[in-house]
Amino acid sequence: MDDFFYSIADLPLDEWDGKDEDNSVLKSLDAELAKPRILASADEEKLVASLLSQPLLASAKSLNYVPFKRTVRLNTHGKDCFAIKRALSVAGFGKWGGWGIETLFGPFAVKNLKAFQHKNRLKVDGVYGLNTHKKLAPHFDAYGRWLLGQVNLISPSQRKRNIIESTAMLGYAHRYAIHYTQSSLRMQGVRNHIMPPHYPIWEDCSSWATWEYWVARASDPNGLGYNGQGYTGTLINHGTRVSLSQAKTGDLVFYGWENGVPGHVATYVGSGRVVSHGSEIGPLLLPVTYRPIVSIHSYL
Repeated sequence: MDDFFYSIADLPLDEWDGKDEDNSVLKSLDAELAKPRILASADEEKLVASLLSQPLLASAKSLNYVPFKRTVRLNTHGKDCFAIKRALSVAGFGKWGGWGIETLFGPFAVKNLKAFQHKNRLKVDGVYGLNTHKKLAPHFDAYGRWLLGQVNLISPSQRKRNIIESTAMLGYAHRYAIHYTQSSLRMQGVRNHIMPPHYPIWEDCSSWATWEYWVARASDPNGLGYNGQGYTGTLINHGTRVSLSQAKTGDLVFYGWENGVPGHVATYVGSGRVVSHGSEIGPLLLPVTYRPIVSIHSYL
């Protein structure tokens, strides 16, 4: 049976090799597999087709991250409520599409939840807690897993931070399908208006971070109005610098200097971790201090 993880703090950390040039290569990964694809525009379509037909790590185990953010009960509101109702329908409890108010956990949702709890020998109280979440976890699809992080909060900026985190973790969960490139394919997510559960498959570190902010409908952290441009240099020239102790989910962490510009940027996702897309293996989950930090910036 596959392992499931319910919080970022419980996820196994990746191990950086400590010496690569593009900032995030796994210690256990063959160096050849981790080389970024710097594509010539004339060959892009052919190379894309070739690489997609040969998965980077076909035998890699799926990363089953199904976040549990809060307890849900009657009249709770939030996109996570919609995710739970969708998963209950997949499990056979409730008609698919019969959501009522999508983001409201109403009496019919409670009825279906109680039936699910009864079948799975859980406490039948109609309250969605961690034990129930663990039983329902296999029934969330990629979209549902992304929605689970979208809880209703008082602060609009905190809501955006939650979406940035969920989008970063979507990339982490599908990292073996996401390639690294510094070619014209980067900024694919922003230029092609890709929304979860879909994700761009060609990005570099800064364009991946920019896409996360675009999904959250936050202002462009590059200050360029999402025109398809931007890199670590434009990112670090905006936002407010904060200390590591002040860092919040969704802040951007900059590493290393290359010709006066940070060489890498990653997204802080809480619990002392960042999601870092810096090599062909795709977004990794690493300790925030996995290498010396240049600065941390908040944009919300």
